[in-house]
Amino acid sequence: MRVLLIAARDPGGRRAGRKQVLATAVASMRTLGHEVHVLAFAKELDERRPDVFTGVPIVRHPPPGLARVALSAATRFTTGRASLNECLYDAPDTRAAARSYVAEHGIDVVVADTVRTVAIATGTGAPVVADLDDLLSDRYAQLLRRGSGGANVLGYYAESLPGPLRPPAGAVARRVLGLEARVLRRREALVARSVAAVSLVGAPEAAELQRRAGVPVDCLPMSVPIPTEPADVAAQPCASALFVGGLDYHPNFEAVAWFADAVLPVARAALPDFELHVVGHCPADVAAELGGHDRPGLVLRGYVDDLAAEQRAHRAFVAPIRSGTGVKTKVVEAMAAGLPVVSTRLGIDGTGAVDGEHCLLGDTPQALVAGLVRLAQDAAEAARIGAAARSLAIAGFAPDVLAARWERTLARATHGAGAPDATQPT
Repeated sequence: MRVLLIAARDPGGRRAGRKQVLATAVASMRTLGHEVHVLAFAKELDERRPDVFTGVPIVRHPPPGLARVALSAATRFTTGRASLNECLYDAPDTRAAARSYVAEHGIDVVVADTVRTVAIATGTGAPVVADLDDLLSDRYAQLLRRGSGGANVLGYYAESLPGPLRPPAGAVARRVLGLEARVLRRREALVARSVAAVSLVGAPEAAELQRRAGVPVDCLPMSVPIPTEPADVAAQPCASALFVGGLDYHPNFEAVAWFADAVLPVARAALPDFELHVVGHCPADVAAELGGHDRPGLVLRGYVDDLAAEQRAHRAFVAPIRSGTGVKTKVVEAMAAGLPVVSTRLGIDGTGAVDGEHCLLGDTPQALVAGLVRLAQDAAEAARIGAAARSLAIAGFAPDVLAARWERTLARATHGAGAPDATQPT
């Protein structure tokens, strides 16, 4: 079977959570013996791509220009006929490019990357799998609930605005985001009913959309590599923990900043030698804001060549996530490596992890530190929780598991076969 993935991004370049989901889709479909093509709506393509894209035809088409997006937003978003996300990519030329590619290459099924490309995909006439990633409507509503400050909505953009402009800009952003959340809630359900198959990365969100739309919704997260041998956490420094994530991504920055300000002092009081090693791209201004090397216990490592080696060098993985939805790749990778995870409840969403069995949870500084102290003082307990987490990751996120899920989804898309997979496997 020939499958076209319509991507709302360059599949190459720096790794990100959504790119790993797309790489998993391509790897799964190729493992199943299908021929995969990619039509990427991007300004340019980075030739640095995961090995799974080797031999995969990737064609770039420019996304719509600003004038086209503005026109679409004015005529469709403001009237509720399309979400702002859809307006960013859906245009006559993008639809024509997809139709032409499907006809020219004899494509049997189209996979749409998020709600942004679903209208483009359905315009081809081929069966469509809408791989929606997260429930964006819930993500945006969550963001709006988090306080009244405009910076919560503007994120890093708030820092680039003069101080007097931030409140009005934040107010406008909140109004737009509120409308987008409401429009998306309707659109996500309509999309789910209009395509041959639909999926989300997190099991709870898949179950929720299935409830709203009344149709089967599959759970298709990213797969993660499963190391041959688990990390020997009991042999690692008892007060050393790891966090992974680029700090130019706001939820990661927010997590590390909160940990540094609120959790680290409590952790250092209980464990004087405690250190959190932060691995991932860290711009100089972010490093300066976090205190850089002047804050004892916070080690900003930046990019590392061998993440697997880094995972084997710590007693625990810390995920102080405070915003965002969906499955966190960094957390699943840590679990797969056999690292015990100390996390907020949001950090383990969609993994199926149970507090005290596969991880240690806490949403306050004191609760998180209690978990870190527990792992530091009991090496056997750290090894036990890490082993349970690894087993859970293998059962739910191993490459062969995701290939089997994609097989069921494609069967439904092309033949109406297969059962919905919106529950977390055990």
